[in-house]
Parts: sequence; structure tokens; C-alpha cells
Amino acid sequence: MSHRTEVKTQFLDKEIVKKTCEELGHEFVDQKNVRMFDGSTESEYAVKLKGWSQPVCVKQDGSALVDNYEGRWGDMATFNQFCQRYAENVTMSHAERNGYRVLHREEVNGTIQLRLGR
Repeated sequence: MSHRTEVKTQFLDKEIVKKTCEELGHEFVDQKNVRMFDGSTESEYAVKLKGWSQPVCVKQDGSALVDNYEGRWGDMATFNQFCQRYAENVTMSHAERNGYRVLHREEVNGTIQLRLGR
């Protein structure tokens, strides 16, 4: 039986999702209605994470459907890393559009800290 979960993180920028996939070596699937294990086809596009047997399906509202079958089909740490890098890339994109640049980037206890300036 599948254990599908809807994730609260919203992937609202498709281009940044693509960029994040490239950076981390995951596959971006630019196809609507990607099928999950339970047969559902509720996606705008999907991400095939390295080491995962099921895709992460992103719906039109930006929410993601994740099915790792209690870790048997994929390590949530991989998905969490993807979410964190996506959030960092979104932050950087917004900062650059508003004239900011990164003055300092540091990872502390798994958390990315950015200091921005003009």
C-alpha cells in the first residue's frame, strides 16, 4: 500500500525547480499527469530524485505529492535537501532582482544562513 503525503512547501517557480534539479543531479520531468504508484495523475510536472523509485509530483498550486513508502522508496533526507536548495535558490533569485548580492553564505547544523547586501 502506498503512503502518499502532500507537502506544505510550495514549488511556485518551475524554472528554479529545474535549476535545483540540475545542481543536485535530479531529473526534471516536464510532463503533466505523471503517474504515481497509487495510479494518481495529479501533476503539472515532476522531479525524479536520485535513489527514489517514485517521482515527486508538483501540482498546479505548487504543492508536492511525495510517496516514499516509509523510506523504502526514497530517503526523505534527499527530498529535504532538495527543498532547502530550492528555497535558497528562490531567495537568491528574489534578492538579485531587487539589487542584493550574497555577502556571506554559511551552513550551520544543516541550516543555510545567507547575509545579503547591496
